[in-house]
Amino acid sequence: MDMMNVDMQDLELLYYLKRDSRVSLTQLGKYLGLTPAAITYRLQKLIENGLIKKFTIELDYDKLTPNYQAYIVSGKLLQDIRTFLEKTPTKTFFRNVHILASQNNFMGITYPLSHEQLKKLTLAMKAEQIHDFVIQPIIESHYDLDNEEVRGENINKVYCPECQKEMEGKAIVTEIDNLKLMGFCCEACIEQFTEKYNRITQKSQG
Repeated sequence: MDMMNVDMQDLELLYYLKRDSRVSLTQLGKYLGLTPAAITYRLQKLIENGLIKKFTIELDYDKLTPNYQAYIVSGKLLQDIRTFLEKTPTKTFFRNVHILASQNNFMGITYPLSHEQLKKLTLAMKAEQIHDFVIQPIIESHYDLDNEEVRGENINKVYCPECQKEMEGKAIVTEIDNLKLMGFCCEACIEQFTEKYNRITQKSQG
């Protein structure tokens, strides 16, 4: 397909549509200094040339009717996570998913689901090789952290848990006590850390 030539007004039009796809032709015309007819012509060209694939909406799921509720799903995922994410049930039910460093390595947060959708989710979990899964309703969500500045963002440094050396390349990932996956800078650090870990766990069990 040939590339479409777009001018600055086309780009401005796309910018405003990206911000709010429900904006009226009249309002778009005011933004761009064009008539509604001219806006319609430009929109049609963008659609015909495939630059605009579809118009969609973004939902505020927290404001949906109480008949719909979000859930946390946890369990042990036996298949590859990339394969799981490509499957229809994952895209249908889950807002996001996480792989954890624990025996139950899967946690997913669903979209708000109806009672019927919840039953379908339960069947999907059985079909998707998630063992010992638990589905728990999210009663409340809180976002009122006192100090947002303490949140870590764009962290690009990783340190060895044994020697605290910054790891510039790939870490050596190992399994500790069949539960925790950790990354070390070298085999010596793995051995030292494991030895200390075993001593601590043996004392706590004794």
